Amino acid sequence: MGYYTAVIFLSCATLSMFAKLVHDNQQIDGKTKTNFFRTSLVIIIAMLAEWGGVALNGAPSWTVPLHTVVKAADYVFTPLLGLELVSLVMPDSRLQNYLKYLMISNVLVEIVSIFNGCVFYVDAQNVYHHGPLFPVYMLTFVLALFSVLWAYLKAFRDSSNSYDISTVYIMLVTAVGIGLQMYFGGDMRTICLAITNGTILLFTHYQAFCLRKKEMDLSEKQKLLETDVMTGLKSRFAYSNVLDKYENLDTLPDNFTAMVFDVNGLKRVNDSLGHKAGDELVQGAGECLKKAFSDYGECYHISGDEFVALLQVEPESLNEALLGFNDILASWKGEHIDSISVSAGYAVAKDHPGSINNLISVADEMMYENKRSFYSRKENCRRKKTG
Repeated sequence: MGYYTAVIFLSCATLSMFAKLVHDNQQIDGKTKTNFFRTSLVIIIAMLAEWGGVALNGAPSWTVPLHTVVKAADYVFTPLLGLELVSLVMPDSRLQNYLKYLMISNVLVEIVSIFNGCVFYVDAQNVYHHGPLFPVYMLTFVLALFSVLWAYLKAFRDSSNSYDISTVYIMLVTAVGIGLQMYFGGDMRTICLAITNGTILLFTHYQAFCLRKKEMDLSEKQKLLETDVMTGLKSRFAYSNVLDKYENLDTLPDNFTAMVFDVNGLKRVNDSLGHKAGDELVQGAGECLKKAFSDYGECYHISGDEFVALLQVEPESLNEALLGFNDILASWKGEHIDSISVSAGYAVAKDHPGSINNLISVADEMMYENKRSFYSRKENCRRKKTG
């Protein structure tokens, strides 16, 4: 009894300390914390009830009523743990509702058993015995365990198989600890220890999964923010972030190149052929930029007809990429537009030392000079594709 009392004490202390750690963890939301505290309380009550039943077994006869009530509490709170663990990961679910009905039924059966001994009874010598309906209680207990396993596997269904395997392993070890006491009985009091360890491991495992899922969701949202929906290039948000990054550098690499592009005649296309044609023009420009320059850096769509490319490229490769870009533009055809024209300007850090904003300004000035040259010519109109 002394060893068993020590196990109960250590289990309660471990749960209490873990509950304090959960309370102090700022990454766990308040509702989850409340659910875990309630789960811990259910476990502690169940452990104390089992300990009380063992301590009162064979005690003086005047403690028979107390012994009976303590065993009823044991049989009520132990399977109730299943409902609490399911509530942690599947609140307001049908499984939770089914378990609520199962637990209510079990409570009613245990109350009846206090008077007629159908599940358990305490004899005149204050010795505890199983009643004829004890297998029904065991079935309730097993159903609660399987519900926990199913709920956590379902919660991990979108994750890697490692979470599923670990969950099954935790439940298996917990079931072995419960089974040892059920089979051997006597001094083999392993249920409380198994349930305590299983609950802590399962909760920790689930929180690790939730944290990983949050990180993945944030990463996905960041990816969406950094991707321009229309062109598939990097977005203005990503462009602002990268400017901040390069602004913090003392010097830019010698081969760092800023390129600025502007689609010619976009407003005229929108006015004459409609915004669907205008969108096609912008998308086409993005496709051409990606094909020509994506091997050397990132391309950004920063506004309606404006693009920027930030590259690290040697002079020879830059010339080849520019020639390739012109060829790609010349061969592009869309459904509504049969040609595309883009004014471009660039500046290399080696030739224009200073900040990235200074480099972009130089490239921007070259682009506008090319744009003025484009509009000074007469052959700058868009034609609707025929045929």
